[in-house]
Amino acid sequence: MLIHVFCYLHLLKKIVVYKVRISSLSLRYPYTYLLSLISSCSSPPEIKHGRFTYIEKGILRTNVVDYECEEGYTLVGEARISCTFLNWSPMVPECKALCQKPEISNGKLSVEKAQYVTPETVTVRCDPGYRMVGSQNIFCSENKSWSPDVPKCEKVSNTQ
Repeated sequence: MLIHVFCYLHLLKKIVVYKVRISSLSLRYPYTYLLSLISSCSSPPEIKHGRFTYIEKGILRTNVVDYECEEGYTLVGEARISCTFLNWSPMVPECKALCQKPEISNGKLSVEKAQYVTPETVTVRCDPGYRMVGSQNIFCSENKSWSPDVPKCEKVSNTQ
């Protein structure tokens, strides 16, 4: 038997029509069957440099997953997402590369911290009496290194 089920999704402010083929089993438990149709999502999205773990999974429960990143990457966004009304929310997080603080002898960074996240940019400034060799602005790249290469501050020679 084929039936049409009309659902008003309040959060999305739209009506969704499901065409459902009903078996004799689903006629005995129609509410359970329809709820399972409405609350099921596709598999959680895969993320680059990360993975997810199901926290809750089932036909009558909301699917909930937690994301985590591989070593050397940090999670940007909510770690836990859930399936509601056929969609995963909040938005799927991303794993961003981490770059270690660049070592600058005889100079300073515009932002000083232990680690930086892709695509953060820092500006290198040399101490007085030193000149820059390389690019003044560098950014943390996807391969967890600085691009262009970290500049050097070389002593200015006073030959007259």
